Amino acid sequence: MKKLLKLALAGALAILPSAVANAQTDITWWDFLSGGDGVRMKALIKEFNDTHPDIRINATTLEWGVPFYSKVQTAAAVGQQPDIMTYHLSRFPLAIPSGVLRPLAPEELEAAGIKKENYVEASWNSASGDGKTYGVPFDVHSVVLYYNKNILKEAGLLGDDGLPKGLDGLDNFNAALEKIKTTGKVQYPLSLHTDEGGSMWRVFYTLLSQQGA
Repeated sequence: MKKLLKLALAGALAILPSAVANAQTDITWWDFLSGGDGVRMKALIKEFNDTHPDIRINATTLEWGVPFYSKVQTAAAVGQQPDIMTYHLSRFPLAIPSGVLRPLAPEELEAAGIKKENYVEASWNSASGDGKTYGVPFDVHSVVLYYNKNILKEAGLLGDDGLPKGLDGLDNFNAALEKIKTTGKVQYPLSLHTDEGGSMWRVFYTLLSQQGA
């Protein structure tokens, strides 16, 4: 976090020219973190402000999704965009050619101690274009399989190491689900988080990518 905030001093994702230094440097920050991540971010920003009296980060949390990006595009059009902001990597292909984001110079990243090798390669590449870096990956949405060891053991699907076995390949996976059903312990051997579209999209995209698409 402190590295990210330090990067903000160099302009980070903004395309505004550097302002003349004042006694206190004011940084305009926009994000769409309204859940638990927002609570943590506000605490981190407060800690940074408290420990850096010559710098003041003025943070604003805006509505997630289309409203956020509409405001960003409007602000950028009139030259009033923030110095640093959250921005979904999936939107970079549109943001980069439109000039909403400016590239981060190698010396800016070096000054902040930010190195490509410390990040997930796919995420870092998604934040880049034309050989330039336009953002620093903030988080990754992982798809995780949770399993019940007792049920797997009864179905003969738990290895000596305590990990599932026999799940490699679609045919084996389907066969494993049938074995779990025969235990009579569960009606549905597999369930998926479906109460909002984001999770379904991530699973679909993951499976599609695994097939080479």
